[in-house]
Amino acid sequence: MSMQFDQFIKQFLGVCLAALLPVIVTAFISIPYNLGEVPGQRNSNHVWVHDLT
Repeated sequence: MSMQFDQFIKQFLGVCLAALLPVIVTAFISIPYNLGEVPGQRNSNHVWVHDLT
């Protein structure tokens, strides 16, 4: 590979990582924080009571 192409790839990947970082932080940190639990995880505080009479 030429030196210019190698430099372009490094810069391109750096920009892509910088653009995806806010998305990753929003998706995996703030959403579970706002929901109060991890999506898909069962919450043991919910109790289902069925009346069998």
